[in-house]
Amino acid sequence: MDYEKVAAEFIERKMPRGHAHHPPLEKYQLFTKGERFALFYLIHTDGGVTPGDITRATHTSSARVAMVLKTLEAKGYISRSPDPQDRRKVLVSVTKAGRAIIAREQKELIKIIATIFERMGERDTTEFVRLFGTFFDYMSENCESCEGNA
Repeated sequence: MDYEKVAAEFIERKMPRGHAHHPPLEKYQLFTKGERFALFYLIHTDGGVTPGDITRATHTSSARVAMVLKTLEAKGYISRSPDPQDRRKVLVSVTKAGRAIIAREQKELIKIIATIFERMGERDTTEFVRLFGTFFDYMSENCESCEGNA
């Protein structure tokens, strides 16, 4: 079994965005809380999203998103520009440096998870990934009705 490949697929398909905080993994975080999720959201969109889009996608307050964007911009990981269709709006995009830091962090996380999967063995890893995916599929189905009630 290629444990790094399984770990990469697990992270991409099974780990829900915004729910990846776990104390043993937090020491590998290169960002303050919220920065990583904002960058991941931006990377997984076609770019040109507004701060309001990020607020809704990350279930974070607009004040927190403003602070996160200010920090990410100071680090050179994002850029902000006026929306060409509506100059009152600001569009946020990931820079080359932002993409590089996320890629580096994701590579490190894959190594950590692959090591754990190796210790678990092929059978337990396969079962764990299957059950974890099923759990979050059910959770997503149940939370669809929660969206409007937040």
